[in-house]
Formats: sequence, structure tokens, C-alpha cells
Amino acid sequence: MDTRTTTGRLSYGHAHEKDLPAIYALMNQSMDDNWGMRIVSNINLTADRESHIVARRGDTVLAYGQRRVLPVRHNGRSSWLGYLATLRRDPSMAGTDLIIALTNCLHLLHTERQADEYPYDLTSILYNNVRAKRLLERGIRGMPHYHPWQTYTTSLFSARAAAQLPTHNCVRIAQEQDKEALYTLLESQSSTVHLDYRRLPFPDRVWIWEEQGHIQGCLALSHQGFDKHIAITRMPAALSLCRHPINVLRTLQKRPPLPPPHVPIQQGMLGMAHCNTQQQATALLAAAGRYARNKALHILCLGMSKQSLFTSVLPTEPLSAQWYGVSYDDWKKPDPATIDASVL
Repeated sequence: MDTRTTTGRLSYGHAHEKDLPAIYALMNQSMDDNWGMRIVSNINLTADRESHIVARRGDTVLAYGQRRVLPVRHNGRSSWLGYLATLRRDPSMAGTDLIIALTNCLHLLHTERQADEYPYDLTSILYNNVRAKRLLERGIRGMPHYHPWQTYTTSLFSARAAAQLPTHNCVRIAQEQDKEALYTLLESQSSTVHLDYRRLPFPDRVWIWEEQGHIQGCLALSHQGFDKHIAITRMPAALSLCRHPINVLRTLQKRPPLPPPHVPIQQGMLGMAHCNTQQQATALLAAAGRYARNKALHILCLGMSKQSLFTSVLPTEPLSAQWYGVSYDDWKKPDPATIDASVL
């Protein structure tokens, strides 16, 4: 892509290796208005089906946008769906400069869309990120349309408490020969657009519940630290001072620990979550908890847009976000009934 210059003194184009320190500095900014959650994703500028756009003033990077394309499946057909994974700006940007930078970054990300992709993208914004939600929902001329359509809750489990749950002899680690039956089971659970696991890297570890040769439940765990780092940048002084005794109490309550500020949270991301009974949910979560403890992970995260038996096994801490459909034309906005965000 050629670098493009606007009348607002900002230039736009693909990010380069030399931009990475500045991009990571932008990502280290807090994302919400309360506890200051910071999410820093590892950036691979050469990854397939990823776009990385920056806005510069001279040699200074002032804004960054990242778009990933996810393999999805619907009614047995494979396709691709864009996901606006990251959008950051320098705190000094405000007013007209901010609007111009966001508009141009989003537009350039939109132009990267290929013919085999859905005509709209998805993105999610933390509920506590009030300023971002207010800005993007305003319907500013030239900006894409952000259509709120579904709440998404990430449930945080204590890995220690999960490891202490009772296991079951029907649970075992999935092997190469189990993949086809596993994919078939997951695809049978959704008639809407969902992730195409066949075209995604297999998770670090997958457990299955098998009875009489049939897979009836499954749960996967990936060490999220390899992909992104999450930390709390602001914590009330009283909580920070009392964090250790509070965590003793939280351990007794089987709740996830309160992490120290500014330190990346050691967490694992759960996925491929399916079960039919609470017994299955308990045993699968126990296996994931024991594996997580061996990997020195403290928190397990399970993102769902609907109720799950897994969240009834242990006390959880919910972290809510809003899913948005992002389109440049109203007629291209996504129909919530056609997308299963619980598996995205």
C-alpha cells in the first residue's frame, strides 16, 4: 500500500518493523475507565490475512489499527470473517485530529477486505471502556457504522480451584485420530456462522469426554501469554495494600486471585467448550485446571455469549464486553441471528 497523506497533517500506511516499539507503547495505554485494563497483543506483521495500519505525524506513530481475518463456517461452507482486533491512539490526539485518524485507519483496514470475506467485520469493546463506546456509537460522518448486537462475557476461573475438582475416567486427552469426530461434534452445535476449527491451529491441549467410543464433551486450553498480555494498570490503593489477605479469602471462596498491578496475568484461554451435563463440565474443567497449575497459570478464561454449564461449576468473575458489527453500508450490517459469537 502506498502511504497516503491527509489534509490533517497525518500520513497513513502499513506498519513496519521500525514502528513496533511505538505501537507497543500505544497498546500499553489503559483500555477502560475504572481499573485501567491493559491488553498488549503480540504483533506479527507478516501473518497471513492480517492488516496493520498506522497514522503518523512525521516519524511519530499516533494511531494504530489491526484487522485479522478468521476462518468461519456456515451450513457446511467455509468463508472468512474480519475481526477488528486492535484500535489504539496516542492520548494527545483529540477532537478533529482523533476523528480523522480513526476514520482513515478504519477505511484503509476496510480496503484490505478480499472477495471471499463477509462484507462486514466484528469487534468487541469492554463495557468499562465508556469513552470508546461513546465515540464509536455516535454515527460520525465518514466513520463505519458500529451496530451493537450482543453481550459477550468472559468468565474468569481460579485455576487452583479447578484443579481441585473431581475428575472422571471418561475424560482423556484428545489425539490426532480424534480430530475429525471432535470437529463434527462442535459443528453440530451451531447452525449459525462459527469458527472453522479445521483451519485453525490446534490448541495446546484438548480434553474429551468419551463414552462407548463417542465424544460427548470437550474443552481446550491455550496459554494466552504467547499471544497477548493482560494487566491491571490502576488499582484502588486500599485493594493494593490488602491484596494478599484478600487473596487468602478468595482462595477459600474458590474465586480467581486478584492479580498484582502492572504484572501480566498468568492465564489460559479455554475454548472448544461443549458438554451435556454438569458432571462432564466438572471433570473437563478439572483436567484443564490441573494442566494450568502445572504450567503456573493462575486464571482460566472462558468467553461465552450465552449460559454454559461450565460457569455453574465454580464461582467466576465476569468481564463483560459488547460485540459490534462494523460496516460501511447499512445494508451490509450483520444479522445477530446468523452469527454464533459464543465460539468466536
